[in-house]
Amino acid sequence: MRSLRTPSPRGRYAGVPWVLLMSVFTGGCSLLDVEDPVSARVVLEGTTGTKVRTIVSTAFQVANTAGGGTQTNVLRGDTAWVAVPFDKTYDIRTNGQFYVRAFDVDSVAPFITMRVFINERLDYDVRRNVLETPLEFLFTSYTAR
Repeated sequence: MRSLRTPSPRGRYAGVPWVLLMSVFTGGCSLLDVEDPVSARVVLEGTTGTKVRTIVSTAFQVANTAGGGTQTNVLRGDTAWVAVPFDKTYDIRTNGQFYVRAFDVDSVAPFITMRVFINERLDYDVRRNVLETPLEFLFTSYTAR
């Protein structure tokens, strides 16, 4: 005959060593150790002296379009022609988000490489003809204050 007793208070984790579980919940898991975004570094490379048109923003909104895509609405940003090689770091602590777009060149050599680092971690590394398809990177964090 089977007993009708209450399950153990240790429940379904009874066979898992508690040391292992505690290490996961006290820092052994990278999901709980997420850095707040501090900086975004943009590096543009191509034929030296080529000028690339860019938009950079930390104040924008992203909206869904009727076609199922997304549209970035820049609320405040800087549009500039920059010469490659270009390397600049932006402070993104205030809004916890960053948007950059490279979309035009003043040369017959339109192939540009754009790399974007968030907190020194490479998040974007793409090379293409920016006259055909712009280079575009968007980062947003839910941990922004």
